[in-house]
Formats: sequence, structure tokens, C-alpha cells
Amino acid sequence: MKKLLILVSLIVSSYSFAAPIWAEFQIKVDDPIKAASIAAATDRYMKSDFVKNNFNGSVHLNVYVSNGENPATHSLVWLFPSMTDASVFQTKSLDPTNRASQEFFGALSQNSEATSDLMHTFVTTWGDVSNDDRVWEVHNFYATDAGKVVNLTNKMMASMDGFPGQLGLSQNTYGNGDTSHAFTVGFETVEEMEGWQDKLATDPVFNKWLVDMGDVVEWKGSELVVNAAVYDSALTMEEFVE
Repeated sequence: MKKLLILVSLIVSSYSFAAPIWAEFQIKVDDPIKAASIAAATDRYMKSDFVKNNFNGSVHLNVYVSNGENPATHSLVWLFPSMTDASVFQTKSLDPTNRASQEFFGALSQNSEATSDLMHTFVTTWGDVSNDDRVWEVHNFYATDAGKVVNLTNKMMASMDGFPGQLGLSQNTYGNGDTSHAFTVGFETVEEMEGWQDKLATDPVFNKWLVDMGDVVEWKGSELVVNAAVYDSALTMEEFVE
């Protein structure tokens, strides 16, 4: 976790971004007892006076349902209004006298193994943005023409009826290897997701979009995650995408 905080601080010293960002810290947890310890530590940290007084973002503690060859079992996703906001909070978190942060980082180190840290810049969204969505598909890809990706998706979503979730596009800014972007698709429940997937299987609009996208993207794999806990009193999903 500290590696991720240091990375953000170094980046912000050279660049300035006004767009909202989400930083993803992926971890491998070996057993349910350790997973429960991390959940408890996260809850204590988010309820601490330090976080209440200094944090203007939101945190999602996620459990991976399926993520291919990725060894991570969980992730902590930090949403901020901007990279500058992230840097301010994370610089304070690195203060060695900050007891709340030290206890939180210690619990993560004792109960998990860090697998990767990633950073994404939010680009745009489609559908109905809802803070009630708890089930997420993440589709990573490399785009040769990001503008065309947006145009094609605008066209598809304008012709699509009955989409029950939210579709977000983010640029994979740092630490994402051979991917450039990700689509995040949020649903309230697994049942809602399955119902929509059944419809897409025979939807001509969606299938044309897939064919057209094949000219400008190379798909790099998908993940399915569920929010185990969401701390959003300072920044809801609706506010994040504004």
C-alpha cells in the first residue's frame, strides 16, 4: 500500500490532473480469517478521526469472483476527485506519526501479499450512475483510437434500450502493462447482470459494436468483482463521475 501512496506523490510532483482518478491496490489473502482481519482494519481506518477529517474520496473493498491468471483475491480501490486530492491525502497518510495509517498499513502487511498497484483516470460514463451498484465487470483493452471507442460506444448506447446498469470508461494511466483503457460495468446484483448478459447475446446493436470495436481495440481480459464494503460518505459514485 505504501508503494502506491509514494507513487501517487511522485507523479503529482510532475503532473497535474483535474479529472477524477481511481487507484487500485490488489492483494492476495490466503484464508478467511486474514480476510476478516483486513475488512475489520479497513472499517476502523475509514471510521478514524484522521480519515474523517482528511479524506474527500471513497473506498471500495472488493472481492474477486473471477480474474483469470491474476493472483489477487481482493482489492482496495480509492476514488478521488483529482490526483491532487489523492496526493494531499496520501502525503498525510505517509506521516510516520499518523497512528491510524500505521495500524492500517500494518494490518494489510500482516494479513496479505501485495500483487499490484494500478491507477486509472476516469473519462466518461453511460447509463444510470447509481451508488447502489455492487457487482462490477472490468474489461481491459488496448485502444489504437480512443476517440473512436467513445464515438462507437456513444452510438451503441443511444440505440440500446433497457440497460439497467452503468458503463464507465477509464484510461489505465499507470501500472497497467499492455492495456490502455478499461470499461467498468456496474450492476446492483448478479441476477441483474445475468439478465442483461442474456439479452446482449442476441442483441444486434451490441454485436455490431463488438465487430466495429475489433478494428480499434485489442481486448486484454476481464474481471468480475463484488463490493464487500463501500465507504462513500465523502464522495458518492454520482459525485465522482460529475
